[in-house]
Amino acid sequence: MDLSDVEVVRDERPSLADPAVVDALGRQFAKRVFDTRAAFRTGEPGAREPLALIEVDARRMGEIFLGHDPAYDATP
Repeated sequence: MDLSDVEVVRDERPSLADPAVVDALGRQFAKRVFDTRAAFRTGEPGAREPLALIEVDARRMGEIFLGHDPAYDATP
């Protein structure tokens, strides 16, 4: 089969196979957890239920890592 005429389409989404992408997602999540905790401790509006906020964020991260977020390329 001659593939010289086949156009290769590059996926521009961040790949979960890239350790740098996974590292960045983990670090960003941890930062948001600490920021949420700090906001709660200082009594900022919108941070009265820090565990609920963190849980929503954690579920979103789980969706990304399980390959259910179309913004990321999840390779098998």
